[in-house]
Amino acid sequence: PALAHGLGGGNFLIKLPRGAKVFAREAVIEASSTAAMMGRVGDIAADPSDPFQEVRFRSPFNVFTIRWVEIYGS
Repeated sequence: PALAHGLGGGNFLIKLPRGAKVFAREAVIEASSTAAMMGRVGDIAADPSDPFQEVRFRSPFNVFTIRWVEIYGS
């Protein structure tokens, strides 16, 4: 599990340990009982001097066309 930070326009950033296996085009799945797909991995950036890698992913739908959202509490 990781926390995704919004970058705008339906793009998100996750920081993971550099050793975590992540591949482009992999599905990013919500960590809940619904396991909804949040997007697909687009770009992975790893700096050898940083213990973390940056994983960028994009929402599978156009966020600008959303009219309603539903928020679930934990």
